[in-house]
Amino acid sequence: MSQPNEARRRSTFITTRFEQWALPRLANRLPLWITPDGMTGLGVFAATLIAAGYILSNHDRHWLWVANVALVLHWLGDSLDGNLARVRKIERPRYGFYLDHLTDAYSTLAIGLGLGLSPYMLLSVGLAIVIGYYLLSINIYLETHVLQEFRFGYGVIGPTEARIGLMVLNTLAFFSRDSPSTSRGSG
Repeated sequence: MSQPNEARRRSTFITTRFEQWALPRLANRLPLWITPDGMTGLGVFAATLIAAGYILSNHDRHWLWVANVALVLHWLGDSLDGNLARVRKIERPRYGFYLDHLTDAYSTLAIGLGLGLSPYMLLSVGLAIVIGYYLLSINIYLETHVLQEFRFGYGVIGPTEARIGLMVLNTLAFFSRDSPSTSRGSG
C-alpha cells in the first residue's frame, strides 16, 4: 500500500497557482518560534471561532465579521502548516497526512454546525454539507492509496474558494436589509 508521501499531489482549484506562489514565501518569512504544529493549532482554533461567530450571529449580525476574520486565520493555519514543514525540511509525511485530515474533519464539522445553528442556514443543510464533505474525503483518501495521487478535492472549488465564498456570503448577510428569523423551524 502506498504511503502518503509517495502519492503525487494534485490541485486544480482557482487559487492553486496563487497559493503555490504565496504560501512558500509566507512560510519562509515566519519566525522560527512558529511551528507547523502551531499553525495546525491556529487552524483548529480558527474553525472553533468561525462556529462561535455563526452561532453568536443569532444575537448580533456583527459576529459575522468575527467569522470572516476567523476564516482568514483558518486559511493561514490550514494552508501554512504543511508548507512551513516543507520549507524548513522537517516534514513528517505520515503524521502530517493523518493530522491534517483529522483537523480538516473537525473543522468541517465545527463550521457546518456553526452555520446550521446560525440564523442563516437550517441545521439539516449544514449537516448535509458536512456529510457530503466526509463522503468526498473518504473517496480522496482511498484514491490516494490506490492511485498514488493525492487530490485536494474535485473541480475548481477547493477549501480556499469555499472560505472566500463564505466570506462573501457573510458580508452579504451582514448588509442585507432582511434579518433572518431566529426561529428557523425544525432543521
